[in-house]
Amino acid sequence: MHSSILALIEDPSRLARLRAAWGSALQACATQVDLVVASRATGVELVVVPTRDRHGQSLVTTVAAIRASRQNAAVHVYADRSADSMRELMALASAGARGVIVRDVDDDPASLRQLLVRGSLARAIETMTLAVQQVVPLRQRPLVLLCIEHVNTPLAANAFARRLGVSRRTLSGWAARTGSKGVRPLMSKCRVLVALELLRHSDRSIEQVAHSLRFSSSAHLHNTIRRYTGANPRAAAAHGIEAWCRSLLASPPPGVLRRAGRSTKALPLGETIAPRA
Repeated sequence: MHSSILALIEDPSRLARLRAAWGSALQACATQVDLVVASRATGVELVVVPTRDRHGQSLVTTVAAIRASRQNAAVHVYADRSADSMRELMALASAGARGVIVRDVDDDPASLRQLLVRGSLARAIETMTLAVQQVVPLRQRPLVLLCIEHVNTPLAANAFARRLGVSRRTLSGWAARTGSKGVRPLMSKCRVLVALELLRHSDRSIEQVAHSLRFSSSAHLHNTIRRYTGANPRAAAAHGIEAWCRSLLASPPPGVLRRAGRSTKALPLGETIAPRA
């Protein structure tokens, strides 16, 4: 799936900067209505809007509509440092705008490309968070959510315990209830799950995903995914993230035991793929 970026930008110089960064992936829209309709297409990862359109109309309703849609693309506001722009940003942020591109500060091609990378990661984390809330029991959910929050900036076990206000023993107990042998294996599972979501919903390569999540190499990511899923990255990513969350994070149901790090009830994916702790 190829990523798509939408923009409602009339200023030729600003539009040229966006095209220099994203090339043919950028689609310019003429009106707010066109922008909302286009944002519902599969593959749209980022929407860039001005503080106001060419008629002086606010983008608040449009931003809210984009964020409320099933596609839920990230919205960034392309603004300057004027007082008028700053006043508009508060309302746009409340409507769901995720970030700001400041003219002549962070609108160079390298910064704009990095914005798309960060947006893909944030979206994958959002999807993972929703899946965890559906799958992981309430008691151990705070630990799993904290692991996801720090998926590319890992914390030590002591830091996890302090953040959650519990002892190391309690922390280990929560991790064990997710079928993990400790916090570090649980963190590794969460990194794998976010990696699968990135591979599933973007055109990023395994090397790019490995870099985003701070794996030492693409081979490291490939081997870690295979270790936990029994499949290669692309094959594993073809299946829904909620199913993998159930397989890797949910407590084993009564009568299903995990032995030697492996569940006796593997996820049914056409071939036996047994999750590991």
